[in-house]
Amino acid sequence: ERFRQLSLNGRPVKVRTWPTDAETNELEEALKQFDCGYSPDITKWTDVEKKMPNIHQFLSCPKHCRRSEYMIQFKLCGEERCSLCKRIGRTVRTPTTSNNALRKTALSFINGPVPDPKDPTHYLGPTNTAKHIIKNQLSHNDLKAFLPLMKDSSEAATKLATDMKDDRKVKKQLFKGSKVRGVKHCDECDAPRVIYSLYEKGSTKGKGPKRRHMDKLDHFLEKGRYVCGNNIPISIFRALHAIRCYDPVESQYYCAGSSRGNRVITETICCLCYTSDDIAPPEEVKKRQKKAVKKLLPCCRRCLLLNIKLPGGGTDHMQRNMQKKAKKRAQSLEAIAYL
Repeated sequence: ERFRQLSLNGRPVKVRTWPTDAETNELEEALKQFDCGYSPDITKWTDVEKKMPNIHQFLSCPKHCRRSEYMIQFKLCGEERCSLCKRIGRTVRTPTTSNNALRKTALSFINGPVPDPKDPTHYLGPTNTAKHIIKNQLSHNDLKAFLPLMKDSSEAATKLATDMKDDRKVKKQLFKGSKVRGVKHCDECDAPRVIYSLYEKGSTKGKGPKRRHMDKLDHFLEKGRYVCGNNIPISIFRALHAIRCYDPVESQYYCAGSSRGNRVITETICCLCYTSDDIAPPEEVKKRQKKAVKKLLPCCRRCLLLNIKLPGGGTDHMQRNMQKKAKKRAQSLEAIAYL
């Protein structure tokens, strides 16, 4: 839903329909047939190499796979003696054309973007891109060099380090659930970001927000522009500085069902994609985590299936000890069976 709200040069971003459960199951079965060691829980490249050798070979083969920071492509190579294509169990069939042009196109990777030599601020069209690549004999690494870096620049990294230092100065006192006074959605990514104040409205210490401050805050929440990490234009209120667009929701946001300390009541949403639909029960979320953790932030089932490490509380020592005992018991049974 976040991406549906984005646009570029007046054109909305196209978002394809999410795969159904049946389609996902069909893909998993195909992967298991291709490599009997396949498991969706294996996410590290070193584990892929050890436990899923066929998939590792396919992903490492330049004839079948191309990877960049922005895209990953798979294809059949079309060679008769290729063991990987035989394992997949299908070939590419195309009508006969002059010079087998159609077959070559079907067995080719999608070309990456190439800047226009006459205007580097724009890119060549698909036809001219293909001609330019053939004429200059550009490799995949040459094309990757044209892509902008996804990593933060040194200036952005320095700014983030400064913001983190500023946040640490007030973290213990200010960034708590009892200090939440409002929630403002980012105008860029629509993430809900928490607004804090050290004292509540009407505090006996006389340092809390006055009526005029609350009126200004209400006006800002309704009409003010805000982007993740920005300052709040009302001096008595503050938001996290070291937070960027599409970062997970802060744990302090989840104070729903309690109004102690004049906190706001918030809606339970996914901490990763900000949707309120199909939120997974806490027990299901914990079950999907590789490590024993407690107080995980809410997550929807779609994000949960991606096996992303969720932000949340510390180690659940009781659960971790149970996992260790179960592992030792399984090893003992395996040793007995071997004897």
